[in-house]
Amino acid sequence: MGPSTGAGQSVTLNLHSFIVPFFVQKFPLRWASMPQLAPASNSRSAVSAGCRWAALLLSFALFCVVLSPAASSHALGESWAYVDKTGKKVIPGPFSKASSFCDGLARVESKEKWGFIDKTGKFVVPAKFDGAQDFVDGVAVVQMGELWGAIDKTGKYVIKPTFRGIQNFDHGLSTACGDSDWGLINKQGKFLCKPCYTTIGDFHEGLAPAENQGWGFIDRQGKLVLDLKSESARDFSEGLVAVQKAGKWGYVDRSGKWIVQPRYNDAGDFGEGLAWVEEGEKCFFIDKSGKTAITLPPGAVCRDRSHDKFSEGLASVSLNRKLGYIDKTGRFVIQPQYDQAGPFHNGVAFVLKGRLYTTIDKNNKLLLPPSFGIPQGFCEGLARVQFGSGYGYADASGKLIGKSKYVECKQFSEGMGAVREH
Repeated sequence: MGPSTGAGQSVTLNLHSFIVPFFVQKFPLRWASMPQLAPASNSRSAVSAGCRWAALLLSFALFCVVLSPAASSHALGESWAYVDKTGKKVIPGPFSKASSFCDGLARVESKEKWGFIDKTGKFVVPAKFDGAQDFVDGVAVVQMGELWGAIDKTGKYVIKPTFRGIQNFDHGLSTACGDSDWGLINKQGKFLCKPCYTTIGDFHEGLAPAENQGWGFIDRQGKLVLDLKSESARDFSEGLVAVQKAGKWGYVDRSGKWIVQPRYNDAGDFGEGLAWVEEGEKCFFIDKSGKTAITLPPGAVCRDRSHDKFSEGLASVSLNRKLGYIDKTGRFVIQPQYDQAGPFHNGVAFVLKGRLYTTIDKNNKLLLPPSFGIPQGFCEGLARVQFGSGYGYADASGKLIGKSKYVECKQFSEGMGAVREH
């Protein structure tokens, strides 16, 4: 929990009892004989003196207000708390920043330092770090000064802050930066491969893209298993990865063999056995042998290599600068009308029309009231939505849960959502 109110009041009263005598002693002012309101016949100097006194007293009053616990808390932005799925506040905080619960603990900031609380709001790891990431697999990455390390759930260092950067752990592995280059480390902070890469991407299907004078792929033991020396590379998806060679895109398998020769201007990830490619002025879908599977109408294009892949039988495609959804015959089952269109998951997709986001089903029926907020998808049955200047939570039917407007809120996780009230 945050600092107790009683302690804050005690500090404020002590400050007040110090400040008043300080002003009296340090400034030779006649506090007992302050100017009275002058009659209209008095000179301008008397009125001016009175204004100066009034300004001084107003400044002093504002100074005292700023020192009050509530004002200090608000000045620092300490207004984050946690609510349950009914909207009831279950952890009052307040915290200056707060994240969603992850692995049983939530990362919060108090008095410009980061720590971790449990679901009762108790600090189990004191707020003493300059930066922190969420707990994953029982380990959290933390920053002390300019260096990064990692702690367990008791706050004990498992990796002392010696790295210039560390990414979140995933299945016991992370990427870390030594002096300038990146390598792969385990939970003990031991490098599994020499830090020699300028960039290491995320693992997909057991392999991660890594750049060192050209792109290749490393496995979870840190071994460079594909030394492609390519200009660029995507992520593995369904056993194949799009790779750029000599300015053209094609696909290789896990052995590094070219399954689809590099001939395309651009290429997306495979989804449900199909991937979009761009050749000349045309955009179309191919299967894993490189054969054209779906021909698109003239002018139709795919904008996003990951979002535009097939998911649940549909893929988003742009025509005349508007997005709709096609099926695997290439027919538009939802006509192009959106400015953004995400993939379908569990029969629901997020779309943007004009300035308003909403969710639709496969029949193009609206499931949420249109809002201004960028959606982050449903999590534990609730979606974070924005209405005007406020944020809130809505279920799949569009019903708002609890308080309809917060200044900000985070996605629900482990039964709670972090909200900022002012």
